[in-house]
Amino acid sequence: MLEMEIGITTSRGNWYRITRDGINKYVPGLLEEISLEKIIRTADIWLESGNGLALVLFFILSLSGTDPYLSGAIALMFYQICYWNVSLFSFLFLTPLVRLLNNDGILYVSQGLVLAYFSYSSMFTAFWVGVVIFLLLKVRILGLLTDWFADKFIKIKLPRTDRLLNMILIRYGMSEGKLTGDMQRMEDDLIRIANYHRKGKSEKK
Repeated sequence: MLEMEIGITTSRGNWYRITRDGINKYVPGLLEEISLEKIIRTADIWLESGNGLALVLFFILSLSGTDPYLSGAIALMFYQICYWNVSLFSFLFLTPLVRLLNNDGILYVSQGLVLAYFSYSSMFTAFWVGVVIFLLLKVRILGLLTDWFADKFIKIKLPRTDRLLNMILIRYGMSEGKLTGDMQRMEDDLIRIANYHRKGKSEKK
C-alpha cells in the first residue's frame, strides 16, 4: 500500500481516490479503531472476490455434471454480477471466507486437481473450457476488458474502487459506532473527494 497526495494505491493495482486525511474527515475517529492498512486490505479482497468465487462456481457446476459450456457461461455471468454489485455484497463478517476462497494457492491447486480429473476422465470439453475460464478470471483478462468497457461506455459518478471503499468505510464505521452523519451527504462528500483526486492525477500526467 502506498499513500500519495492523489490517493492510495496497492500492490494489486487498485487505486482509491482518498487519503488518510480524507478518511478522517469522512468517518471521524475510525482510524483510531481500525488501521488504514486493514481497511484497504479488506477493500482489495472484495474487489477481487469475483475472480475466485466465479472460478469456484465453475468447479462446482462442472463436477456436478452440468454441461461445461453452461457452467462456463454461468460462472462468467456470476463474475459480472460480482463486478457491478460488489459493494452491496461486501459484508465484513464474510471477508475471511472470501479471502480463503480467493487465495491463489488454493485456487491453483484446486484448478490443477479438477483439470487433471477432467483429463483422466476424458472430459476434454470440460478441460478446455476450464482452462479458458481460468485464464479469463485469474489472469484478469475478463477484469481488464470489463474495466475498459466501464470506463469507455458507462458514465458513473464514482469509480468501482471508490464505491466499494465507501461501503467498507460505512460498514466499519457502523461496527465501531462512528457514524452519526447523513449517508447521502457522506457519499456526496466522497464523490467530491474522489473527483478532486482524479483531477489532480490527470493534471500531473
